[in-house]
Amino acid sequence: AFNSSADNLVAGDTNGAFDTFVHDRKLDAAHFADLKITAVKQPSFLKTNGIAAFQFLVTNLGKDAVNDVHLTHVLSNGPQVIGFIPTQGICNRYSTISLCRLGRLLPGKTLSLVVVVKATRDPLTQNLSLSGSPRDVVSQNNNVTVSTIVSP
Repeated sequence: AFNSSADNLVAGDTNGAFDTFVHDRKLDAAHFADLKITAVKQPSFLKTNGIAAFQFLVTNLGKDAVNDVHLTHVLSNGPQVIGFIPTQGICNRYSTISLCRLGRLLPGKTLSLVVVVKATRDPLTQNLSLSGSPRDVVSQNNNVTVSTIVSP
């Protein structure tokens, strides 16, 4: 942000007063990211109280680095998260919702997240969503849902 009394920075500036200018990378169309999440490893079924690892990949398909990748992981129908293994960053568990701060992701780079869960009833459903800054222009690939059959 900066202040200026110049009258030639913005077309039509006729107020004759100091103006404040703010550059917001989240709104700047010249800077954008395209985060994508995909499930790459998942069991087709689990036994009740079985433990399994699910692997997800987060890729920045955009032209700019994402400075702070956030991932939200939500479990439904009672499974338990045993742990997270991200290639970078940290994850914190809160009952059925977990939040991961995965840090900076450069353009064209991918990071991996392994989620280890214990299946308690059918089905085991996981919803993962991504966010970051600068803005993501392709939000359709920021979410993935994985459902796994749990049998006695």
